[in-house]
Amino acid sequence: MNTMSHDLREERSILVEGPNCEDAEFAGQWLLAAAEADRLLRENSSSDLTFQVSKDRLEVIDEIAFAPPAMEFLFLWLKDGFFSLDIGDAWVDDFAVMAWTGFFTRTGDRYQMTIPKDLKIEAIRNSLLESETLLTTMTQQEALHWTLRLDRLPSVQRVADRNALLAE
Repeated sequence: MNTMSHDLREERSILVEGPNCEDAEFAGQWLLAAAEADRLLRENSSSDLTFQVSKDRLEVIDEIAFAPPAMEFLFLWLKDGFFSLDIGDAWVDDFAVMAWTGFFTRTGDRYQMTIPKDLKIEAIRNSLLESETLLTTMTQQEALHWTLRLDRLPSVQRVADRNALLAE
């Protein structure tokens, strides 16, 4: 996986923010969207030869699924309202596919958990093709700085800042 980097010698991380941890409606919709992505993937993978060839290129055809990483990311989010992934983390490839599908929206150097607006098989197909391209990352030191900063913010302020970033 390629990543944007200012200094390749430093470990890189991806910082992700979510809405208020008490937002059960968001959590439910996010998981339902992951289940819908899995359904679309199952229904269309065998009938679309172009799609099949694209997935074969990833060499993990049987491992492509949205629900397991969605559950993991939801669990990570519920701890603090935000989380970071090191580039070497086993979930980074899943994160990339989900980001390109609309489950995460880039806001500056960070990502926001979002519900895909128009989840279609074309979006999933494109995510599988595009996920090998660049992700926005930061150094682990920058990620630590941000997590400490976000941890100190009152939840209401953090969510308001998140909403402002998503509105831009």
